[in-house]
Amino acid sequence: MGFPCSPSAGLQLLAAPGWFAAVQWHPEGTADTHPVQQGLFDAPVRAAATGPRPAPRTAAA
Repeated sequence: MGFPCSPSAGLQLLAAPGWFAAVQWHPEGTADTHPVQQGLFDAPVRAAATGPRPAPRTAAA
């Protein structure tokens, strides 16, 4: 099930070098039939349940 069209939303970064793009969509509209969209909801729930992850290690200089 999709959502009816609504006004566009945009973002602007005035002080950023280069270009910037933003997209708004509603993954909840297809999460029940699209595993990738559902993952956007499942991942933060899983992360909250398992606790914080250690910071990644960086190579020594």
